[in-house]
Amino acid sequence: MNSTTINLAMGVILILAGELTSNSLPTRTYLVVSHRPIALQHADNIIVLKGGRIEAEGTLEALLETCEEMQGLWQGNMDVVGK
Repeated sequence: MNSTTINLAMGVILILAGELTSNSLPTRTYLVVSHRPIALQHADNIIVLKGGRIEAEGTLEALLETCEEMQGLWQGNMDVVGK
């Protein structure tokens, strides 16, 4: 991805995050493919893929406690967000 598509993708994620936190759309289901914290924080259920296979599934809180892949992804994202 180049910087234009990365910025576009982030814009879409921010719009989607706004919709996910809105109480006006409680009956919609979204399938979001992302590693960005803003999308993960609003997910009811997360499926972690590794090598094309399901590594783990659950809430963000549960995965941060039990899934090394999610722990590494989350820590990596938090390092980037903090800079």
